[in-house]
Amino acid sequence: MHGESPSRSDSAVRLAPVADHRQVVVGASHLATPGVIAQVFGMEMRGTPAVAYGRMFAIRNAALGLGLLRLDTVSDPRAVLKLNVVMDVVDAVAFVASGIRRDVAPRTSVLAAAVAMSAVVAGVGALRAQPKQP
Repeated sequence: MHGESPSRSDSAVRLAPVADHRQVVVGASHLATPGVIAQVFGMEMRGTPAVAYGRMFAIRNAALGLGLLRLDTVSDPRAVLKLNVVMDVVDAVAFVASGIRRDVAPRTSVLAAAVAMSAVVAGVGALRAQPKQP
């Protein structure tokens, strides 16, 4: 009704697209322009599996994003949101660890971990706004 504050489920409906659209955009950009993405993140492409791994990452993110776009069709939306948050946390930890080991340039580590953590924040926000299942 007019004047009432939005419910938690209304908030979840508004927050989930932040995560799903971000993942679809990340997936599409990594798939369509892996060389540009590698340059932005300061990754060496020649003689490395960066492009292949970028495409694998792209496909995974696009699939997760498409799942979020269809959140209203799954029996347990919280489980889908939790899976996305876990995947993004794993990505962040992997890039921080790669930076510490000097497997990737510091710029790559910081930028990639920041992107992953932004997804964690969006996912946790959407999860918190989602009504709890009985």
